[in-house]
Amino acid sequence: MRPLMASAVAMIPDEVVGEVRDRADVVALIGEHVQLKKAGINHKGLCPFHQEKTPSFHVNPQRRTFYCFGCQKKGDVFSFLMELQGKGFIEVVREVAERVGVAIPERPASPEEQARRSERSRLLDLNAVAAAFYRTTLAHDRAGAAGRDYLARRGIGDEVAATFQLGLAPDGWDGLARHLEGRKLSPDMALQIGLLAPRGSGRGSYDRFRNRVMCPVILPAGEIAGFSGRSLADDPETPKYLNSPESQIYKKSHLLFGLHAARPAFARKGRALLVEGNFDVIALHQAGFGETVAPLGTALTADQVEILHRLAPRVVLCLDGDKAGRAAALRAVPLLTAAGVDARVALLPDGEDPDSFVRKQGAAALEELVSKAQPAVEYFLDQAWFKSDRSADARAAALREAGPMIASIADEVRREMVIAQIALGMQVDARVVRMAMKGVASAPASIAAPVMQRPPSMLELKVFEILEDHPDLLAEAEELGIRSLLTDARLRDMYSRRLAGQSFLDAAPQELKDLVASRLLEAHYAQLENPRRVLLETIRILKSERLERDLDQIKVAIKDAARRGDSTLARELSIRQIETRKLAEDLKRRPEEEPR
Repeated sequence: MRPLMASAVAMIPDEVVGEVRDRADVVALIGEHVQLKKAGINHKGLCPFHQEKTPSFHVNPQRRTFYCFGCQKKGDVFSFLMELQGKGFIEVVREVAERVGVAIPERPASPEEQARRSERSRLLDLNAVAAAFYRTTLAHDRAGAAGRDYLARRGIGDEVAATFQLGLAPDGWDGLARHLEGRKLSPDMALQIGLLAPRGSGRGSYDRFRNRVMCPVILPAGEIAGFSGRSLADDPETPKYLNSPESQIYKKSHLLFGLHAARPAFARKGRALLVEGNFDVIALHQAGFGETVAPLGTALTADQVEILHRLAPRVVLCLDGDKAGRAAALRAVPLLTAAGVDARVALLPDGEDPDSFVRKQGAAALEELVSKAQPAVEYFLDQAWFKSDRSADARAAALREAGPMIASIADEVRREMVIAQIALGMQVDARVVRMAMKGVASAPASIAAPVMQRPPSMLELKVFEILEDHPDLLAEAEELGIRSLLTDARLRDMYSRRLAGQSFLDAAPQELKDLVASRLLEAHYAQLENPRRVLLETIRILKSERLERDLDQIKVAIKDAARRGDSTLARELSIRQIETRKLAEDLKRRPEEEPR
């Protein structure tokens, strides 16, 4: 738990900061937040700072740095944690120092320094005080008896209860309010994050959570963002679950319950188990499924999918075996498929949820169910088509239902594979599947008809030829962002595979094998006196071509804005046109310099 009002350090000596940085294992620390795979001297994964389908985030253990070729964020382990967790430099250095065993010279924080602490930190501290109060109440012989009985009935042991920092909100109106008042903590801030609620008449506030088993929502770094409380009252008018309201520190669409405990198990188990409720998560951790997480009382969101995609090799949906659970799975599958997640669906028997199933049937039975989980697209087809009457109307309805899911897949190769899979499963021509997507607004225009593979750019292939003959330039090409200049998805895939250790020839798709072999095996650039200069000039031309394409697109957008009478947008686009044209002209005037 974060200590309340932890003492601050105005300045940490440079030599101490350097020692912390040198001792920190940058791959291990960043790897707690990003699923990293070794790629040559680097490790790479999906960037946590922007959404992407192909990994462009690299960690270099020798330089102890990270760099994203997609969004250009870069830095060391301190700047990574500051950016990801919204913390200050001093706070991050202290936390890393504690993990690597470096003592930080400390002095008490002055009143002025305490006043300058960020509001986010003060709100997190307030939640930490509340969580400690709830845990103390649960442990109390008399006051906590009902909560302990409830946990015992659900088979939750002390170790798992401690992992999830479970507590009990007492059955009274002002237990927490009086506790916070005694600690001289702000009731206004407690109202802001939903620990307290304002009284309907008169002044003052009361406890928002009462007579509930409290499940803190714990962030990966250990802070408590909010709470979910399960009612102990036998009253149909009382909501079973009550969650913290949205606030600066609690944004439920961005959070997953149990992630702090599940993250280490993702790589070990090779998967994440996604369930619906908090106590499903806790019960499965109790049963040995430490890779289990859940959304926070809402349908799965794109932000949550992005977190899972970064951290887990596979996601298995293990939702309730009723109509609502099947509907939730059908809603989740398009999100997971669009993000490129290797997703599966484990089918629970009707009327069972993961908690009840594992308690009745045991962990081995659940493991068998999960290991046999259906691929997500197959499940989608099974529900939308195979369980229908298979009439022409049912076929058309299933295709209309599948259209948005397919259209949302950005990767062209993956999209074509899904189209082929659906066409085969529904026994229709692939063109019929594409026709069903014509009305989908998010579908790229090109997917309404069969995709014709165009020849790759010879200039882009020239870069591969140079790198094949001079592999020592590969790292520099990566630093210059060559991936973003490749317009052909097949070449981008080849380049990614080359970074992972494959040769360009082995990485080439079947339709390009002959062309790639003929170009690379002739070693056109093996005898160059200055291969680096040739590479830089080729990259400069590719960047120039990209800027010209950007100018063409801006020109069309300006005409469209003018036609619609949107003068503000037209003016903004005109400014962007001037800036882009200047970049293009500057690039042409610097033929001998490195592309920028």
